[in-house]
Parts: sequence; structure tokens; C-alpha cells
Amino acid sequence: MSEISDEQKHIRSILAGNTSAFSHIINSYQNKIRAFINKRCSNSADTDDITQEIFIAVHKNLHQYKTEFPFSAWIFGIARNKANEHFRKVKRLPTPIAEADDAGHTDTPQSRIFITEQSHEFWNEAKRILSEEQFTAIWLKYQQELQITDICEHMQITKSNAKIHLFRARKKLAQSTLINNLTL
Repeated sequence: MSEISDEQKHIRSILAGNTSAFSHIINSYQNKIRAFINKRCSNSADTDDITQEIFIAVHKNLHQYKTEFPFSAWIFGIARNKANEHFRKVKRLPTPIAEADDAGHTDTPQSRIFITEQSHEFWNEAKRILSEEQFTAIWLKYQQELQITDICEHMQITKSNAKIHLFRARKKLAQSTLINNLTL
């Protein structure tokens, strides 16, 4: 008869109703999951949100885990699915198709790759030069397409503060030489 691992003992304990045993799962996997998600996200707030969603899903679905498979594979499968779900919701790439058509460009896989690379450069540069509040405000406005009232609610700030963060972010971005060199 094979020995039961500590991880399996914690899982059994959680399933038996000991919710405090879940902290062992969180402590064991939180940094690994966060690093996995962080490689896919350019925003630490998104990374935190997705990581939290993953552990909520793990807790809710722990009864579906099959002990004959490695727990790490199961939890990282949930992580991958939650990340994909997040990016589908966010609409990561607003492609300016009308602008491209007006300029005489065609929508090809190569042009999409080029736009993707430029968008990635843009958001990396924005993250580098903006404060956390400015980046969050501009990300919510243009990547998640939220209205000012939704941005206020998400960031827990006043409407005036949200507008100030957006104004200052746009001003810094307009002054950035790297961003001005991108042809988005």
C-alpha cells in the first residue's frame, strides 16, 4: 500500500470540512501560480485578480480532483483556464481595422502579429513610465473599455481623481519618445 502524501492528507482534510487546511494549498502554490500568471499579464492588479480567482475555483472544485493524477497538474490546468477566460473577457487587442483599411493596409496574420508586438511594447512602456494609479486607470479605460464611473468603483477613487489619473497618464504617454515612435 502506498503512502499518502502531505498534500493528499490536506486535500482529504479540506474535503472533510476542515477549511483551514486550505491555507496549506495556498502557501504551497501561491508563488508558483502567481509567477505563471505574471508571465502572461502586464498588469500586477490583473495577476492578483486572476490568482485569487484560481484559488477560489480550486476550493470550489476540489471535490472533482482525481487523486491518481498529480495535484500540481490539476491546479495549473485551472490556472491556465482562468487566465484564458480572463483574456477572452478583456479583449486584449483592440485592432484599429477601420484605420488600417483607410490607410490601404490589409488584415493579414503578419499585420496582426505586428500590431500585437506594438501593442505589447506600448503597454510595457506605459507600465514603465506611469505610476501604478495612472497605469491602472489608463488600462481600465482603453483595454477593458470601462466608463469613468466603473473606473472609480474599481479603483475606489472619486470621479475627479480618475479623470486626473487619466489626464496625467495621457500627458506622460504623449511625451514618451518610444511611444511616439510606435505606429499604432
